[in-house]
Amino acid sequence: MAYVNASLEERMRACAYMFWFESYLGAPEFPASEGLIPLDPMLRQRYIAYQDRCYRRWLQHALSLEGNVKAFEAACIAVRAGWFGKCDILMRVRGWASAISEPLQTEHPAGPPRATARS
Repeated sequence: MAYVNASLEERMRACAYMFWFESYLGAPEFPASEGLIPLDPMLRQRYIAYQDRCYRRWLQHALSLEGNVKAFEAACIAVRAGWFGKCDILMRVRGWASAISEPLQTEHPAGPPRATARS
């Protein structure tokens, strides 16, 4: 298949951008103070599993665009490294989609509200 005016590197970078945005937008929400990966073990497992699914999906897209694993991984590293720092866009969008991508919780974890006595 011919790709007009798109080098292998450009195609891999496009897949890498999509991988990072999808993995951060839909990741389970956790406090920004924890950094890039949640500290809670169960949440960390969910986070890593979600990121792995995104990685596999975008790797398949990269392979379908005549790419290879090494080129895709190099593009992922280059794309992510370019965003680190004070203006890290991925840290700003992290978890935005998690509220709409996960089932709604019908009850608060602490249970239903309790009636209080009025004075």
